[in-house]
Amino acid sequence: MLPRDRRVVAPDEFDASFRDDADIAEFASDTDEATYEARDAFLIQLIKRVVQGHCGDDYSERAHILEDLWPNHTRYLDIAKRDCAIPLLESLHDLLAGEFVSYRIQICVYGDIMAGESYVGSMVLYNDRVVVETSLDSFLQPY
Repeated sequence: MLPRDRRVVAPDEFDASFRDDADIAEFASDTDEATYEARDAFLIQLIKRVVQGHCGDDYSERAHILEDLWPNHTRYLDIAKRDCAIPLLESLHDLLAGEFVSYRIQICVYGDIMAGESYVGSMVLYNDRVVVETSLDSFLQPY
């Protein structure tokens, strides 16, 4: 189940909130950094598994999971509008527990993921809340 704490905001407020909420990791040692990188890579694999489970084996044509590493406790997913369904969002949210409780997942939704020109809107899942752009919120109703 998605968190009840749900904020619907305009795109500029979404961007500001997303920036302000970034939890930038600071590493006391190379070991700490390697631990973060391994945890982050594992979360990417879990996200892939969830997306594949919801979209099928052709998920790479319907979704793009950014694998670049930034130490901001954030994973990024671009997905086709037809695949952005509450069960998928709930499964992604379920990952944000245990060792991933401090993470968030940004989901950008497109009408056509391959064209990348039909942006619908973004949302970000946190362990305890969801922030959604107004344009995407109307699509997600009734949530």
